[in-house]
Amino acid sequence: MSVRIQYAYLKQQCWLYRRNYPKDLQGVLGQALKQSLKTGDARVAKARATPGSDAPRPQDHTHH
Repeated sequence: MSVRIQYAYLKQQCWLYRRNYPKDLQGVLGQALKQSLKTGDARVAKARATPGSDAPRPQDHTHH
């Protein structure tokens, strides 16, 4: 059974989240936000990709 998760897709056993930026911002931000949901489990990925979910989301650990 295949699972459908809005704005997410499975690539090489890892769920990825992707949202296009508005056209007027794409020149500054790029075409889309792409982020790993850091799981191969569809239930965990759906929770992380769903707005308002209490599930922890992957964080960008880039230090400035």
